Amino acid sequence: MIDLTIKVSCVVVLALLVSALARRRSAALRHWILTTAIVCAALAPLLQPIAPAWHLTIRTPPPADLPTATSTTTSGIRVSGTAPTPTSQPAPPERAPLDLNRLLIWMWAAGAGVCGFVLTVGLLRLSWLTSRAERLVDGHVIALSAEVSRSIGLKRPVGLFLSDYPSLPVTWGFRRPHVILPTATNEWSHERLRVVLLHELAHVQRGDWLTQLAAECLRAVYWFNPLVWFISRRLRQESEQACDDAVLNGGVEGTDYASHLLALARSAAAQRRSFFNGFPAPAMARPSSLERRFSAMLNRRLNRRPISRTARLVTTIAVLMVTVLIVGFGAQTFSTFSGSVVDSTNRIVPGVVLILTNAQSQAKYEVRSDKTGRFEFVGLPPGEYSYRASLPGFATQEGTITVSGQSIQRDLTLRVGAMQETITIRGGESSVAAPARQPNARPVTRAEPKPCSAGPVGGTIKAPMKIRNVDPRYPSDLNAAKIGGVVILEVVVDPSGSVSDVTVLRSVNPGLELAAVDAVRQWKYTPTLLNCVPVEVRMNVSANFVSQP
Repeated sequence: MIDLTIKVSCVVVLALLVSALARRRSAALRHWILTTAIVCAALAPLLQPIAPAWHLTIRTPPPADLPTATSTTTSGIRVSGTAPTPTSQPAPPERAPLDLNRLLIWMWAAGAGVCGFVLTVGLLRLSWLTSRAERLVDGHVIALSAEVSRSIGLKRPVGLFLSDYPSLPVTWGFRRPHVILPTATNEWSHERLRVVLLHELAHVQRGDWLTQLAAECLRAVYWFNPLVWFISRRLRQESEQACDDAVLNGGVEGTDYASHLLALARSAAAQRRSFFNGFPAPAMARPSSLERRFSAMLNRRLNRRPISRTARLVTTIAVLMVTVLIVGFGAQTFSTFSGSVVDSTNRIVPGVVLILTNAQSQAKYEVRSDKTGRFEFVGLPPGEYSYRASLPGFATQEGTITVSGQSIQRDLTLRVGAMQETITIRGGESSVAAPARQPNARPVTRAEPKPCSAGPVGGTIKAPMKIRNVDPRYPSDLNAAKIGGVVILEVVVDPSGSVSDVTVLRSVNPGLELAAVDAVRQWKYTPTLLNCVPVEVRMNVSANFVSQP
């Protein structure tokens, strides 16, 4: 909303500047410039999604080389003779801070509601006033109205009404325009009646009521923006002056027109003038604008020519192009990040939780892969993002993407998570000088395997079970010397269930390391099945050597 308000303000300011520079031109041209600007400002929310985005690029020296983030995996399951369980726990929910954005939205809605209510009341009052007025169907007023319409080229039928309530002529309506005249019209001279009809029917021909209504609606939306109030006021002033020019172009002398207008204003001052303050309709003799209008109508050097169709077209195109450029400046081009999640057997995996985090704003987006394995993040502004895909039993996959205005398609492959096993080796009488291979090897009882069947949907893991265990032997010399500690190993269990590789991640003593490695290499597991397919799995083994006398 702030971004849109700034851009609408830019359109309004440029229109006001151009109309000020065109002060030697006719009021009709200035009114049209303001009108097109108001319409384009009102259409800015609709133009924003289709306006081409553009930015000012400032060249800066390239930054120093930084390490590039790459996709990594972390442990996703833990096995200790039981089924795999997730190692990561969801973060506790954060306490929501005060939502300032929601407060501002409510404030804007309250102001817009008040302005909309006032506008609606004004329209209802006009409709009510017209329904209580007397419609003229014949007589000298109708005859003179037809004559004036022909002289200015107005072809639309206009309804004329007499009301005993108002003291000012008022024009409203677009498809069925209405001109409401006071009952004193019957006492007016022919010249004054012609002046009033020339002015009011000029409003009808120019469509001023519709443009003024658009300005009132824009003001209701941007009620907090003083620039919108100012351009709405200027639009009304230029509208009245353009209609004054139409009266003068109709053969009425400036001094005569000024005297008629002054008489109407004096009559309005003696009546209930405040009744018209809430009307969204042009009134002929508003006292607040009389001085400016008198000065203009008595100035014979002013340009009073009506605006041509060519000028209307050129002005509309120019204002529209400027508006599109302003709306497109710095616009965020929202993108989509989508793809599919599969496992290492290339089967779809539904129910995967994917979290996308904006590195700058820390805004988080969360989706789940659907039953076909598809996921989609929509409405992403440009920036750097980190993503995380997690599912119990699988390693959490993390990575980064750069969103720069184009949609991103990337498929993610989940790997079976690592297992974790912890063993404790205590020193004592059983300790020997070197680790033995066979005496401490023993089978592990296990249940009979159940039949396995795989379908098109993946993500089904059957955890391995240890079928042969070998306990490490604590070297007696290290036990006697009170040397102990934790040896951490990374073990690769191949699809057949045999230990194919052992890597020492942390060691406190070469002898303890050798004892742990020698025993672990002799372990045997049932195959780890992913969708009934044996797969390789990694396991972290922590061997805790505790010395005892």
